[in-house]
Amino acid sequence: MSTMPVLPLSYKVPNDPGPREELLEGLKKIASQAFTTYSDAFTNALTPFDRELYAWVAKAHPYSPKDWYRDPHDIIVVSAMQRIVASEDLPSWLITAAILHDRGYAILASNNDQTARDYQQRDGAHWENVDTRLLHSRLSAELGREWVVKHLRGSGEKIPLCADTETFLTVIEKHDHPLIGKYEELPPMGRHHFDADSLFSISLLSFIKDWLSYCADEKKLVKARGAGICEMGEVLSPNALLQARIARYYKEDSDLPDGWNCIETPLNPRALSFTEGGRCYPPHSQTAQGLTDIFFQGISRCCALLAEEESVTEFLTKVEPMIMAQFDLLMDMQPRI
Repeated sequence: MSTMPVLPLSYKVPNDPGPREELLEGLKKIASQAFTTYSDAFTNALTPFDRELYAWVAKAHPYSPKDWYRDPHDIIVVSAMQRIVASEDLPSWLITAAILHDRGYAILASNNDQTARDYQQRDGAHWENVDTRLLHSRLSAELGREWVVKHLRGSGEKIPLCADTETFLTVIEKHDHPLIGKYEELPPMGRHHFDADSLFSISLLSFIKDWLSYCADEKKLVKARGAGICEMGEVLSPNALLQARIARYYKEDSDLPDGWNCIETPLNPRALSFTEGGRCYPPHSQTAQGLTDIFFQGISRCCALLAEEESVTEFLTKVEPMIMAQFDLLMDMQPRI
């Protein structure tokens, strides 16, 4: 009697909405658990000034439940920015900018104008919409200006930002410009912020989230096929998405993380056409480069799991500590694995 072949999640998820939805729900639970686990340690690591800012903006403009990954995103980006600032002797206002940079999404989710309604009805990889990227960044910068004015009026003292407040606000307003083909408009200090922000896209939480979204987004699948990274010309495997991600961060094989399997996951410049901005953006500091290498090694292990496991439950059980370990790393806590 013949038996049906055992199919791994790397095949099931692109082809079946059932496992895809089950995996997404499990990922949301892990994201919620991560935020609950690390929230106190995260806020305690902030300066009093930044802690007050974070409390104010989180209360005034909470993220929509649809944006379930945004609170963990902020922990990853701000914590990465803290590591980069401390190691590279950069100005601390970059951390303040990191706290504010995506909060415009919360305003978009609660406003009642047409643009906001379009955002609220979004599906697929909606965060890659150019208009949304520009608008949320502008709204975040407006929040930054509101915060600056609030403190100047409240205390009459110099707030701990850069001498040129407009530079601080420009970094926020243009933080996503490299993703829409306008890298040159990003101020030099903004490039370090871009490194911290980009680290989320190669976190396990975001990588799995993006893969699930792309599998259900026909426009992204057409783009992936055009880039030649879809297996059998149809579906987007985790390893194919990994190829696209490494092309955005590494220019040469010699730049890839130590021990990288260039045969299984080669550096494919053609895959850049699938990425936002369509070009390679290597990290701008040794600290950012080190974190990037570690996160990519995590994605590689995750792809291997997806190619082996046939059960969503078993995969989530194995990937949860890997996700938590990335938070541990950024917050200088004892890694879980």
